[in-house]
Amino acid sequence: MAWESLGALVPILVLFAIGFIAGKLLKTAIKFAVGAILIAVLLSWVGYNVPSISEVYDRTADFLGAEENGIMYSLAGGLPLTAPPFLVGLAIGIWWG
Repeated sequence: MAWESLGALVPILVLFAIGFIAGKLLKTAIKFAVGAILIAVLLSWVGYNVPSISEVYDRTADFLGAEENGIMYSLAGGLPLTAPPFLVGLAIGIWWG
């Protein structure tokens, strides 16, 4: 009897876990981006030649290639962005991550 009720919780817990992990990754990516922008601003203030955002994007696209870029967009398109357990996990992952 108790195992049937646990079976209904598994999809909710999986969505929550995916949201939590995505939240932690998102918070880490935001921290990294802010740090990289601050370093670029400080380097340009000191006088170093810092490449523009379009140059960085072009170099990254050349390095990764078109296949990997398409794969990442298809993986991100599979996230259940409107599921309440995912959104709760995402919020907790961002807050506590």
